[in-house]
Amino acid sequence: QSLQVRTPEELARLRAEGLTQLYLGIESGDDATLAWLDKGVAADELVRVGRKAQDAGMKLSTMVLLGAAGRARSREHARASADVVSRIAPRFVSTLVMTPVPDTPLMDAWERGEVDDMSDLELVRELREFLAHVEVRGSVFRSNHASNALALKGTLPKDRDALLEVLDAALERPDEAPFVPPWLRAL
Repeated sequence: QSLQVRTPEELARLRAEGLTQLYLGIESGDDATLAWLDKGVAADELVRVGRKAQDAGMKLSTMVLLGAAGRARSREHARASADVVSRIAPRFVSTLVMTPVPDTPLMDAWERGEVDDMSDLELVRELREFLAHVEVRGSVFRSNHASNALALKGTLPKDRDALLEVLDAALERPDEAPFVPPWLRAL
């Protein structure tokens, strides 16, 4: 929302004053998921504001929420998010696991049973789908937030194959996967 209301001239002035990096919580590139999350924007608007920031010379750090679409729309969410990130081409890309926190509408929905509590393997599948479809050049990728089951990092596209190998191994042999213990992921 802050990027939506700023003119290119205002962003250029902020850049000249020393603001060099901005954060954009994409959450999802899937319009149905964005509507369910009450994000207030559609995917095309996320792309527009992301590009506007970069056109002003800012580095952009973006975030996608794994599990945001639940089981039913997991694939659509992963692929649409990959498309939005690809169209923005940010310097930094990260994934976090959607985690309800107390006193939020998301927690209320979770308590009513409206939010899927996706397993580590379901989230690994979603992340794999995202990484297999994102097309960026020289973006730093991180999936090492405290909420993530697997701590991954690399540069895309250079490290994509190695990242996919880790994810494939976790899917094929989950008992051998280097999952972060759930008690270490408590937020």
